[in-house]
Amino acid sequence: MLVSYTWELVLTLSLFAAKTATLLLFFQIFNVSPTMRAAIRGGIGFNLGISVVNVVMRLASMPDSFVLGAVDPGERRSGVAARWILAQGLMRVVLDVYMFVLPLPLVARLKMPLRKRVQVWAVFCTGFFGVVASIVAIVYLIKVEFSSDSDTTWHMGILVNCNLVEMSVATIIASTPGFALFMRRHVAASKPLSFIRRRLGSAADAKNTPAATRRQDCLHCQRRAQYPTESWALESRNACRHCGNRYSQNVTATMLTTIDVERAS
Repeated sequence: MLVSYTWELVLTLSLFAAKTATLLLFFQIFNVSPTMRAAIRGGIGFNLGISVVNVVMRLASMPDSFVLGAVDPGERRSGVAARWILAQGLMRVVLDVYMFVLPLPLVARLKMPLRKRVQVWAVFCTGFFGVVASIVAIVYLIKVEFSSDSDTTWHMGILVNCNLVEMSVATIIASTPGFALFMRRHVAASKPLSFIRRRLGSAADAKNTPAATRRQDCLHCQRRAQYPTESWALESRNACRHCGNRYSQNVTATMLTTIDVERAS
């Protein structure tokens, strides 16, 4: 049980950092509106208050056996501490809903192409998964804190997974703009990726180019077109063994006649 108390404290600090980073991202993007700035500052203060209360209640609800060194696995928190922790979980749900709804009106008014608008909506609507995870976490928090069963390992595992999803969603939203900028500056412009992109682009261009245009790429076909012979005219219906192109529609058979002229002495 001591491990679970330690995990709860670490999780509280992690959720505070992730959600504060998301709110700071909102402050960086939507800092034009004074109302939006005040709303974001209020969200950061609310998040700080929840985290401080949670840490204090976790420490205050720690059983005396932990301090004395004789840990009792079946010992539980007091009823007052459990109710405070449940109230803190409900406030976290309110904060998640607040963070999810906060940027939506401004995102809806953005003037941009449809493709970019869909991308922006996809990033911000990821917060909906965080709201769902926090609601499910409340359900299993009630089962963990107020269940009559002494073994709540299964419910605790589900609660931990929901908290991880909640923290991961906040981290994804906060890091997506920076990650996209990093990919454009350092990955997309790298030499290996540029080489692969050029190779794929040249292969696609060669595939989509008509045969009459691709004939110039084959030096053998170009030489035969400049210096036609009888055998080339007869074999022109077959594909070139070098590039595989056919030129039967552009071929005019040419018969060459050699005349020997002798000068009279």
